[in-house]
Amino acid sequence: MRYIPEEGRLIVKGRSLPEDAYMLFSPLIDWAKSQREIQAERSLVVDIEMDYFNSSSGRYLLEFLDTLAHNVHTNTRVLIRWFVEKDDELMMEKGEEFRLLVKIPFEFVYLD
Repeated sequence: MRYIPEEGRLIVKGRSLPEDAYMLFSPLIDWAKSQREIQAERSLVVDIEMDYFNSSSGRYLLEFLDTLAHNVHTNTRVLIRWFVEKDDELMMEKGEEFRLLVKIPFEFVYLD
């Protein structure tokens, strides 16, 4: 996970199989909670490019997105870009599930 403030972009990328997903995702969830305090009108793009995550990681990734949706300042435009391989049906399904559950615009980006 990497935040690039000058670009207004957060990157969540890789494979997530930790024994304690809470420890991995809690700083990200705390960061999402802090977004209400940022008053400037701005954009935030969250790039998610996961090739796999276990059910525990999925739970906390969803909690992060939901927390972000509820805590982002009203003047902030947010977009989730879900990167997925064209033939990765599992990750496409997960992205669709998250898109339906989270009140943030989703854009699917297909990788070759």
